[in-house]
Amino acid sequence: MTGKILRAALIVLLSLFIARFVWLGFTVRETGKVIGKAQVKIAMNDVKRIRLALGFLWDTYNLDEGHGKTYTTADYAEFKDRVEKIMDRRGGMPVDLPTGQNFTGFSYMGHDKSYHIKVRAKDKNGTMVHGTIARLWHE
Repeated sequence: MTGKILRAALIVLLSLFIARFVWLGFTVRETGKVIGKAQVKIAMNDVKRIRLALGFLWDTYNLDEGHGKTYTTADYAEFKDRVEKIMDRRGGMPVDLPTGQNFTGFSYMGHDKSYHIKVRAKDKNGTMVHGTIARLWHE
């Protein structure tokens, strides 16, 4: 009789132990999704800040100094410095460009009438965030 009680108690404890790990796995998965969404949102906010700075400069300056030049991840510091210097020459603007720490990939291509910014968010899917004069989106 005590053997059956002991066996039942072990089965209950083992079931609780397994249930705990299943719950932990579910929680970690959901936490990863939330973190991924936050990382995409942060990258989108960084692109929004870049768009804001370019919006101040685009009509009067149009970034003609680098017309047709593509800036990549390795050139982000140069792009940031260039835009900030232009802003300073214009009397200073109330916009601070992001440092680039919230995204892994960066690409900027300027055209006559528009530009295209593309960054890769730090989420595990590597979501791409795009920005132009007209809109901001991710895929």
